[in-house]
Amino acid sequence: MYSNISQFHFIRPEWLIALPIVITLWWFVRKASQHQQWRQYFPQPMLEALQVNGAQQSNLWHWWLLISWLVLTFAMAGPTWIKQPVPLIKNQNAVVIALDLSPSMLAEDLTPNRLTRAKFKLIDILEKQEDGQIALIAYAGDSHTVSPLTDDPKTIESLLPALHPDVMPSSGSNIESAIELAQALLKDAGVLAGEILVLTDGMTEQAIENVKDEFNSAHRLSILGVGSAKAVPVKTSDGSLVRGSGGEIVLASVNRQELRTLANQLGGNYSDLRTDDSDIDYLLNNNVNTSSEDEAANSNTSFDAWKDLAHWLALLVLPLALLCFRKGLIYLVPIVVLLPLDSNAAEIGFFDKLFKNKDQQAVELFNDDQFEQAAATFKDPNWSAIAKYRNGDFSKSAEQ
Repeated sequence: MYSNISQFHFIRPEWLIALPIVITLWWFVRKASQHQQWRQYFPQPMLEALQVNGAQQSNLWHWWLLISWLVLTFAMAGPTWIKQPVPLIKNQNAVVIALDLSPSMLAEDLTPNRLTRAKFKLIDILEKQEDGQIALIAYAGDSHTVSPLTDDPKTIESLLPALHPDVMPSSGSNIESAIELAQALLKDAGVLAGEILVLTDGMTEQAIENVKDEFNSAHRLSILGVGSAKAVPVKTSDGSLVRGSGGEIVLASVNRQELRTLANQLGGNYSDLRTDDSDIDYLLNNNVNTSSEDEAANSNTSFDAWKDLAHWLALLVLPLALLCFRKGLIYLVPIVVLLPLDSNAAEIGFFDKLFKNKDQQAVELFNDDQFEQAAATFKDPNWSAIAKYRNGDFSKSAEQ
């Protein structure tokens, strides 16, 4: 945002046409007052001797009314000299996180255990996800969608405390099911190239081969290893040790090298869970490359727009508005706003038409993926051309 008083102008200068109308109305109101009518029949000294303070207050009221009308008219014209960037294209990156809820995640080689540390790290990931969309899957013997793709990470964060191996219908570590569900979420959201991030303490050799066979090469798979490389026993929720079918104690370890190889082969990265944010930065800073069309559309992600400063002028009229409430006059001055009807009336709400200009209305249509309506609503030709491009009207966009 930057300001330059030399660039002072009005965003809606057509409202300045109302200035002579306001002055004319004020003149008629003042002329029609009883005090003005008596001036036709009495000299000024006698009139001042006869009048009471109420008449002087009425005269002052007329001047307050004129000043308020003038200030509001200037406010409606939209005075400004400040520019600010307005984002037009939002980040389309999508990340699906798969959280391992197998019993081995209760191992205590990390304090207090692997699952708790994975949840803490997941919170850090959500806080760093400032834009784009993110989804969460929990998997054990099967996989379940905790949250579909959303641009509100706080929603996912609120669901984390309930995630535990005990809430899963079946135990195990079915990573194949989680990858399949993650790819389905990306497909349903129309994401052609997304990222899948798995938080796990290990995969079997057979599971790794199955993931390679089922993975969509358009996406990326990154893995965050949770746990130490040494084998440690696993405790259940009641504190007893997990044992195999033969009664032997089950030991869990993170097969780091196999996970690193898998992530590299599927276009992603591998990192061990760390106490700082270096693991997150390493995994999340390598975003999926967008397609050529998205690169063209994202080449100009924001435009400079003039900041409307009308609200500061409106504040000057508040004392008069409070006085009108006190006298009950506010109920005698209804404001009727006639809104022009256009082809976008169904898409643009009443209050949007009342308080937002065409470009602001068009930006909301654009963000809702209503590119055709946005192109017709934009007054700025550059913005309209980009909306036509996103709508697939490449020839018209290039021509404009």
